[in-house]
Amino acid sequence: MTQSYQQTSVLSVAMFAAKSIRFYLLLIFVAVSDISSSTRVNKTVSDGKVFITGDQNEIVLSSARETKLELAEIKNKLKLLSEGNDVLTRNLKALDQRILPSDEIPGKIDALNKTIDGIGMNLELVKKSKVDLFKLIHAMKLRLTGLEKHVAGYALQFPRKGTSDYVIITRGMPNLSAVTVCLWMKTADTRNEGTPLSYVVSGGREELLLYNYRNFRVFINNHHRFNGYTSVSANDGKWHHICLTWENTAGSWKLFRDGSVAASGKSFQTGNVIRANGSLVLGQEQDSKGGKFEAIHSFIGEMTGVNIWDHVIKDREIARMSKSCLTGVGNVFQWREFKAHIKGSKTENFFAT
Repeated sequence: MTQSYQQTSVLSVAMFAAKSIRFYLLLIFVAVSDISSSTRVNKTVSDGKVFITGDQNEIVLSSARETKLELAEIKNKLKLLSEGNDVLTRNLKALDQRILPSDEIPGKIDALNKTIDGIGMNLELVKKSKVDLFKLIHAMKLRLTGLEKHVAGYALQFPRKGTSDYVIITRGMPNLSAVTVCLWMKTADTRNEGTPLSYVVSGGREELLLYNYRNFRVFINNHHRFNGYTSVSANDGKWHHICLTWENTAGSWKLFRDGSVAASGKSFQTGNVIRANGSLVLGQEQDSKGGKFEAIHSFIGEMTGVNIWDHVIKDREIARMSKSCLTGVGNVFQWREFKAHIKGSKTENFFAT
């Protein structure tokens, strides 16, 4: 009975020791696994790269050495208790093979750093791809506004109140007994009497003027049609298609906004003409030919697709231009020629052509 009790005690101790080994091995396995995992390891960021620090490396190595010494001591004691126990010996050998040698840990750390470097490079590629994607999205938004299909390659931006930003063409135009002016504009200005377009001849005569986008006023042959202002505005921060037509036979005129007649009348400058050899300015009102601008009348916003014809374009054609991809090309002035006459600090927002 004593002998049986001793055998049982030895077996119990061996089982306890085996469980202890499993526990220590589990700790080592977790520690090593943590080192091999890019989501659990402690890292240091330097120059955009992630590294395991030298102190952390030493702590891991020291812990592994201490644990291995403790396991070696337990193994020696177990060997004294398990002489002749072939099954226990085989299990100990199998467990021993599962322990990661401490000299392999630095290699694991190097491999982990390489993996982290690779992740960093992939992140940079992702960032670059995101930038390219945002550029593409921005281009698509421009297309969706309908502007890109309406203009000949660019829009003008007038960023601030003042007298320095404008476009001027001085070649003049012939006498006009009829006229159509069309343009696209966007502004959120609620204070100035901004001027999209003015045409002035010698002596400061305003032969053609469209100004004050809060409540538009129209001048033909140095006369305005209204003692007050129209109720037509275009300063809500959205893009609007604005057209003005006039002819001298009946003196009829129309002001269109987004393809619809917003104001109209007759007997306006009947029999008169818009005189030749003036200067055409976008963005400022001229009090003399080519100059004497006032900041209160400066255009603030964006403008594109300005075209001028020497005849009255029909209502349905203007409605079509406000909605379709074809703006038409003016036979007196056309949009593509304005770009060569920019003055001041406006910027050109170029679209794909």
